[in-house]
Parts: sequence; C-alpha cells; structure tokens
Amino acid sequence: MLSIFNEFKRRNIYRVAAVYAIVGWVLVQIAAALEGAIGLPSWFDGLVVALLALIFPVALLLTWAFEMTPEGIKPTENANEDDITKNRHNLSDVLLIIATLIIIVFAGAEVAYFNDNDKQKNASTKSSDVEQKVNVADQGLPPNSTLIIAINPASIAVLPFSDLSPNNDQEYFSDGMAEEILNVLAKVKGLKVASRTSSFQFKQNNSIGIPGIAEKLSVRHVLEGSVRKAGDSIRISAKLIDAENDVQLWSDTFDKVLSTNNIFEIQDEIATAIVAKLGVVMDVLPEPDEVEVVASTNSLDAYELYLRAQQLFAKRSSLDKAIKYLEEAVRIDPDFARAWATLSVTYAIADDYLRTRRDWDTLGKAAAQRAITINPNLSLPYAALAQLAYKAKKPDFVQAFLQINRALEREPNETTALLWRGIYHRAVGDFENAEADFETCLSIDPAYWNCRPHLNRTFVYQNKISLAANSIKNLVMDGYDQYILDTLYVYTLDKDFDALLAYIVVYEQSRDAPTSSRQLLYKLFTDPNFNLEEHKESLFKIFETSNFKIRETSYTYRTQFAFWFRDYENVISNRGMNYHWMTYPKVWQESPHRKRLMIELGLPEYWREFGFPKHCKAAGGDDFWCDGF
Repeated sequence: MLSIFNEFKRRNIYRVAAVYAIVGWVLVQIAAALEGAIGLPSWFDGLVVALLALIFPVALLLTWAFEMTPEGIKPTENANEDDITKNRHNLSDVLLIIATLIIIVFAGAEVAYFNDNDKQKNASTKSSDVEQKVNVADQGLPPNSTLIIAINPASIAVLPFSDLSPNNDQEYFSDGMAEEILNVLAKVKGLKVASRTSSFQFKQNNSIGIPGIAEKLSVRHVLEGSVRKAGDSIRISAKLIDAENDVQLWSDTFDKVLSTNNIFEIQDEIATAIVAKLGVVMDVLPEPDEVEVVASTNSLDAYELYLRAQQLFAKRSSLDKAIKYLEEAVRIDPDFARAWATLSVTYAIADDYLRTRRDWDTLGKAAAQRAITINPNLSLPYAALAQLAYKAKKPDFVQAFLQINRALEREPNETTALLWRGIYHRAVGDFENAEADFETCLSIDPAYWNCRPHLNRTFVYQNKISLAANSIKNLVMDGYDQYILDTLYVYTLDKDFDALLAYIVVYEQSRDAPTSSRQLLYKLFTDPNFNLEEHKESLFKIFETSNFKIRETSYTYRTQFAFWFRDYENVISNRGMNYHWMTYPKVWQESPHRKRLMIELGLPEYWREFGFPKHCKAAGGDDFWCDGF
C-alpha cells in the first residue's frame, strides 16, 4: 500500500490534483460572477462545474502517464529520475497545501451558508402551512397578486343555525339566534369573528365541509347549530369545532319553555360557553363573565317581528314587509331601540327598492332619533341619518360625514357604514379615502359584494382601468351582474372587446334575446358614430328587464340610460354612479353638463370650505375646473 502512495507522489498526482482544485475553484467563481454581471444563462456556472468534473480524471491519467522534463514531455517510464526530482520544490509543495486548505475552508463556509438558507426557506414553507393564500382579484389588486392572511387561532365563524321545526317555518328565528350569538362574540376583545354576510353565504352551500368553510373565512373555529321551535317549547343545539383538525371542542343542547328572557339567556349561555372553551384552548381570551347578552325587549312578539324584518333587511328583499314587521314591533314595544334602529336604515334605503311613495326622509329621521334617545350607543341610527343627508336633492356632505363617523366610532366594523362613507368620499372626489373604506369593508367582510362594484367605479374614475377590469371580471365570474352597464363600460375602457362581446352574448342569451340585439348593444359601446336616435326604442327593449322598467320619465333612465344614450341634458345627479367623475366618452368629459352635475351636488361650496381634491382647482370668482385624469 505504501508503494502505491509513493508512486502517486513520484508521478506528481497529488501536486496536479491540488493545482487542479485551486484553478477549478477560481474558474467557478469567475463563471458565477460573469453570469450575474453580463446576464449569462442561469445554467452557465453549472456547465463550468460539469466540464471541470469531466476533465479532472483525464488530467490525472495524463499526469500518471507523462512527466515534464528539461527535454520536454516524456512518458513517465522513460523519464530520468534526476529530471523528475529537479521539478519538485519543497516550497511549492507547502504553498500548494496552504492554498488547498484555504479552498477547503471557503468551500465549507459556502456550503454551510447555503444549507442554512435552505433550512430557513424550509422553515418558512412549513410556517406558511398555517397561512391561507387568498386570491385578491376581489380586492382590486393586480392579477396574480396574493394576499397572505395568517389564520388567527382566536377566530371563529358562526354559521346560520338549521331550522328543524316541524313545519320548517322558523328560518328567521334560527338565523336570528345565530346572528345574535355572532354579535355577542364580536364584542369580545381579542376574538376575530367572521361577519354575518361571510358566514351566512354557506347557508345553502355547505358541501365543502367545516374545514373548507373555515379556510374560506380565514378562521380557526366554527360554531354550528340548530333550532327546533314548537309551540311554547324550544330546543337549541350548538357545537364548537376546531376546523384545523375537524375536532368537536364543545357541544350542548338547551331545552326551554319559550319566553323572551329564555331566548336571551340561551344566547348568553351559549356565547359564554364558547368563550370559556376558546379561552382554555388558546389562553388568549378574556374571562367568560365579560360576555353578557342584554335583553333588548320585554316582548317575545316584538322580538320575533324584529328577527323577521332583520332577515329581510339583510337580504334587501321584500323591504315593504320588513317595514311592516318593524312598525308593528315598535308599536308593541315603543322602547325597543334595535327595532327603531333597523327601521331607520330601512326607511333610509326604501326609495331605492320600493315603488311605494311615503315621506321616507321624515320617517327615517324620526326613527333614528327615537333609537338614539333610547340607546345612543347603537351605530345604525347615525348611519341612517348620514344616508338621509347624502340622499337629499342637494346632498349635505357635512352632515353625512359627521353622522357616518359617529356610526363608525360606535361600531368600526359596520360594513354598511363603511360602504356609505366610501361613497361619500368618492362623490366629493376624495378617491384615496374612498378606496380605503371599500377595501376595509372587503377585508372585514369579503362576501359583502356591494363594496366590490363601488371599488371598481373608484378605480375607473381614477383611470385605473386594468384594476377595474380585473376586478369586474371576477364579479362576473362570481355571478354578480346587477351592474350590467358598469361591466360593459369597463370592458370598453379596457379595450377588451372580446370580453365585451362575450359578456353581451351570455347576458342576452340568458334573456333569450335575438342576435340582432347583441349586435346593437355591441355597437353602442364600440362605434363612435352610432346613431342613438335611430336605435333608441330598440335599446329600450334590450334593457327593459324585470328589474328595470326603462322609460324616459323613470329615475333609472335619467341616471344610467340618459348617460349611455348621450342624452346629457337629462342626466341628473346620481348618488351611486357619480357621473361627474366619468371621463368616457370624450364628448362627456368636455360637456358643460359634467360641471352642471358638480354644481347641483354642491361640490364647489363643499370644496371651498374643506379643500379641493387634487384633480380640481378653484378658478376666478365662483368658477372652478376639474381635469380629465
């Protein structure tokens, strides 16, 4: 064995290997530097390493077979031993050893560095397993954006309780029970509670299971239950589930003789038990006795009417019935503050949904003031007063902002108040704060879809067309087509005529409309020379749906359709669309009627007192101007 090592030494194998290692390491460093400096492909340094590895055994074989001598290269067997010895220098051997050791130290440090980085990346990847990646096209962010939301262990969603009553006619009651418990939990500090709208969207679609629902809502825990109400008896069952491993943490059943106090006692008992159990599991929640349900009425009849109305108001469905139930509830119990509060906001939006003509403004203000007198800590009455101030023929923006801020001081997560304040901000041209309110609304309640089209419009008014187009495409995919003209408008601005045509075709097919109407609608949005007068009646028929009965004297025509038919003299101030911020088509941007709308809304007076938005400026006298972005 010793003779083999001596032969390696005699033939310079060690020396050549050391030199090769040093030169090879230097070449690899140069390759890596060149790759980053001059933009070489990412595989370049790998290729250099591979070539060096392939050449290494060839170099050793040549070293074994040949020797450098003063007379030139000779086969090692023929070389004179003295000539070989002359080529060896002890100093050079020492230097080679030192250089080789340095290379080994640097290489080892480099490997350790990258291994540590890999560990950190793996740790980061593992920690991300408890995070939820949410597509945020709904939030108005650019395509392929991802919002990482860490799932808070102190979080819960309350699903709508199932109605197990014999006649299956107590849905309003089971929904009300779940919502009341949700509202109590939402007041517990340190506990994140998914909003009603988000939780209740799974009422008819819970096929994805509890873990899937929890993932969608970004919560760790889920409460589900059922209500069985028959005559004077009620049975309420509830169970708390840890969605991470689909394990039931707590369950209980409550059998009671039905009375108003019993209902509130059960809500208190369930909420207290949930908080107690979550406190044990997470050790982050307050003491259970901090949870308290206060009876809001002494009348079971009034409370049931309130629950019926609350369900209709939440759906924005049959508001005439909701008003009837609430008016009866406050007649039975004139001190029922929550009923007065819900009645005030129902009055405030009634003229947008009902054909019935009553003095909604006066009724809304009276109901709001009554609710505030009984309980000044409620949020909804102030929101109602804000909306009534904004909806006046000439909006009172000062009062609108004053009252809506009071509402949000009392309930910062009230999404309806955030939506309305965002609309007020946008109306006066404060687009940044409008965006902030709509995005906050969606972060609290991603399922509160009404904030999404209003966010889209805010993007459009700032000429952020790509954001609006991406967001509205997701709305369409989700089945929200209430804002048909918004969709067509954004596709037109985005010059995505394929999407425009596809949407028109799908929309018209759903109405069994003839092909000619699709072509007409497409030309309306794409042909600058389109003859509106010639096709006005045909266009009326296209848009005359069950939701919108379009006629020249109707409010809907005077808002949406007068604008799109370029009948600018009949375009009036619109609270939702803010036509004064529209910049398309060009003829509208330059139209005097655009400035007319701003004056009708009282914007110049408001700006002079509180400041002009950055895209508008005061001119001489009472004049002003706004650019076209």
